[in-house]
Amino acid sequence: MAMILAAVAAAATPTVCNESCGNLTIPYPFGTRKGCYRDEYFHISCKDSTPFLKGGNLQVLDISLHGEFRISSWVAYDCYKQLVRNGYDDRSLWLFNYSISYKRNKFMAIGCDTCGYLRGYTKQKSITNCMAYCNTMDDVIDGFCSGVGCCETQNPMGVLDYNLSVRSYNSHNGILDINPCGFALIVEEGEYNFSKVHLYNLSDIEKMPMVVDWAIEIQRKNMRIKTQFNNSLMSITFNL
Repeated sequence: MAMILAAVAAAATPTVCNESCGNLTIPYPFGTRKGCYRDEYFHISCKDSTPFLKGGNLQVLDISLHGEFRISSWVAYDCYKQLVRNGYDDRSLWLFNYSISYKRNKFMAIGCDTCGYLRGYTKQKSITNCMAYCNTMDDVIDGFCSGVGCCETQNPMGVLDYNLSVRSYNSHNGILDINPCGFALIVEEGEYNFSKVHLYNLSDIEKMPMVVDWAIEIQRKNMRIKTQFNNSLMSITFNL
């Protein structure tokens, strides 16, 4: 499928389009100018040499013709001071016609009194949670996310839009000196390695890379792709 996407994109690329934004090369079906992208969902806005998806605030980091692109996604947090909640930020993301990659990302919660919630919206709503606890730094091991200071799990398949939120069960009572905040994030596999120092200062990291799936969809029931190779027509039908 990835080879077909690449071949179709290459065959359909308008000859006048050779686009980039900053250091990012933008292949068709994506583009920055009218006539250079397939439709509005593939529109990339270039603002101060930084590419954003569809005129919004989702920064695009990389685009692959293997049916994926990478964006910069926000980290949700929930902070306490003297057992009183003094700051939080839930994060929502609308991906239009794209979906979060089920295989290439992981959902994580970081903290010592923390539950992260991922509310996903597809044809049906889903809720995934991840709980992390610890009493002292001695309990926590760098690089391990088994629920002690850090938890990780897969995000649901086919999520188009989501809301990330973080909650505490005990207002970080007894652990404020080592962990005043809890965090929740979706991050590309291999792009984040948990460290116990992040229990105190992950707030320095506002965004993480995330992989999103894309495809060229013509029909829902039967997707028929035609492209030209060496003057001969190749036709392929997918039953979805």
